[in-house]
Parts: sequence; structure tokens; C-alpha cells
Amino acid sequence: MESERFSLPASEGSFLQNPVEMTASKIWEKIRLIMDRIYSENPMDNRRFQEIDDRIEDCLGSMIELKVAGNFTPKIVFGIVNIINEALKSYVNNYVIHVFESFDELEGEDLNSSHVLLSSYNTKWEAYKQKNRELHNAFERMKNILLHEFMNHMLIYEFIDRLCVREASQLDKNSFIDVFKPSFLIWRNVLLAGENNLMIVNAALQLIEAERDGLEINTSLLSEVVHSYIELGELDRNDSDDGSVLSFYAEAFEKFFLEDTRHYYRQEVNFLSTNIVEIDYWTRVQQRFVQEKARVKLYLHESTEEKLITLCKNELTPKYLEDLISAFHL
Repeated sequence: MESERFSLPASEGSFLQNPVEMTASKIWEKIRLIMDRIYSENPMDNRRFQEIDDRIEDCLGSMIELKVAGNFTPKIVFGIVNIINEALKSYVNNYVIHVFESFDELEGEDLNSSHVLLSSYNTKWEAYKQKNRELHNAFERMKNILLHEFMNHMLIYEFIDRLCVREASQLDKNSFIDVFKPSFLIWRNVLLAGENNLMIVNAALQLIEAERDGLEINTSLLSEVVHSYIELGELDRNDSDDGSVLSFYAEAFEKFFLEDTRHYYRQEVNFLSTNIVEIDYWTRVQQRFVQEKARVKLYLHESTEEKLITLCKNELTPKYLEDLISAFHL
């Protein structure tokens, strides 16, 4: 990744309007260099960790200069916080948009394209989480150094911690949110933008259909994709409702899976009902129930099983077979 690619558009011009923006510009440019190293396409190594630590020292130096100059009044601090938080979100948003643009290039009609696309999505998702751990650690090191330097200046502590969170206007001054949540929100928002989600879901559905048709697929790709949707659902966790974490999975993936399943089995019923005898039909239905239950265990969330089996009962079993359903305890 080239570092300039994810710089804020026209950031320098907008920062040079007043002293608060000039201060924010000075600090942001140093933070941006830290993020450039973390969000590089290259894996982290000891040399890059040292470069990040050096950048942290540079950033701390600028903050200490501002503190010594007496420029950290509450009004200035909150002005700086708001500007840098917007810069931080824009940087990460631009990065994630770039990641999803790379998926567009992999999209295709054949099964191999779907394998490649889902593999790339899973790899990028895991790398993104790791980069955000590194970003969080960088801010933590910065914050801890400032705490050591300014133990009696909690305003500095508040300022640094807020670099990792939502914009200051939304936070109580005693609230601290890990950098993971805003970065996950950005990934989820970009995933839902345009046709991005359908691109990922359609690739997954193509693999599932191929498996139903008897072809061999890499089920771990599907398991990892589904797990990413569950992780993104953690953003909605509600202490009073554990099921809230599944809302994103249900809306962004499961509903498409169930509708595709309905369509697949309606077509199959039309074929089987006119091409095989009744006993063979029922044997095939039994096989489908077994396969779908196995599918849940392999790569879907367990909450999908009841919905999936109910759908299969409705689509695969004509009225005259209802008694047989009861007999087989399906």
C-alpha cells in the first residue's frame, strides 16, 4: 500500500484555518505516519515495530511542546480531539474501501472465482483485525508514556485515549472505548455499502449450491465468512439480549441463504416429482435433511438449523407425505 493513498483529501487546506486546526494538523500528520506503517500491506516485523515506536516518540514530542507552551486548554483539546477523530475515521474508511475494491477484481461467474474471492475476503479480514490490534497497541503505548510524563495532567490522558474512539462529542469524559469497535463499524458499513455484501454472499451461495449438487468445496472458507459476520454482530451486543449479536448475521447473510435454499429445493421438487418413484423420492428427502443438518454444523450458526429444517419440510414434503414426516420424527 502506498502511504499517500489513504491520506485525507485536502486535509492540509482545511487544517490551516485557526490555531486549533493547525495544532491538530501537526499532531495528525505524525499519527498518520504511524498508521501508514501499520496499514501497510507488508506484515509487521521488528524493524517496522521500531519505526512505529520512533513515530510515537515524534508525536509525543509535539504534544509535550504544546503542553509546555500552555496550549492545552479544554477548548483546544476538544477541538483537536474532534478533528483528529474525523481524520482517523476517514483514514480507516478509505483503507477499507480500497480493500473491498480489490474484491471487485476477483468476482466471477465460475466456482473457482468464488473460492478465490472468499479466500481473499477471509485473509483480508484477519489481516485487518491484526492491524487494528497493532493500532490499538500503538495508542496504548503512547497513552502510557504520557501518563508517566504527566501523571497530574489527566487532560492529556483523556485526549490521547480519545484518539482511539468515537468522536469526543459522543462520549462521557470518563468513557473509554477500544479502537476495535470503531474499526469494526467501518468495515461493516463498507461491507453494507453498494453491492459489497451481495458480492460476498453470492460467492458463498455459489459454493453451497455446488456442494448440494455433489461437488467438493472448501467448507472452511464458508465457516470463516460466517464467523466474520458473527464477529461484526458483536457490535450490537446488548446485555439484556444475547441474541442481539446474531441480528447482523441474520440480516446480512442468513436471510439470503434461506431464500436461496427455498429456490433450490423448489426446483428440485419439480424435477424429482416427475422423474422418480415415490419411495426413491422419500429416500432423497431423507438424505437432504441429513445434509442440511450437517451443513449447519460445518459452517453455519446453530441458530439457523431450526429455520432451515422448517423450510426444508415445507418445500420438500408434499401434503401426502406429512404422516411419514411424523413417523420419521423429522
